[in-house]
Amino acid sequence: MILNKLEIYDLLLEGKENAISTAELCSIVNVTPRELQKMIERERRCGALILSRTKGGYFKSNDRAELSEFVRTLNNRARSTIASLQGAKDALDRIDGQITITDNGTTKMP
Repeated sequence: MILNKLEIYDLLLEGKENAISTAELCSIVNVTPRELQKMIERERRCGALILSRTKGGYFKSNDRAELSEFVRTLNNRARSTIASLQGAKDALDRIDGQITITDNGTTKMP
């Protein structure tokens, strides 16, 4: 059996104290960190509860405190992403609303 065909979830240990680092998981399944992230995202979208630590490492858990911490981390990350998205949208609106002055002094909308 090819290791990278295994589910990442099945390789994980229970509890954040047993988190397996990204580097170690990449070595086990012989993939790059980006490929590992994609694999984990795919499994999460299929319902696997794969938790991660902000300092690195993946684990599984049924512990309420660990799950709550993970939910808080995801919420914070989502809020940050939404704020960045809004900033980019605002920049687009400003660019779309700008008037360009040409060399001959006429104005035009972009």
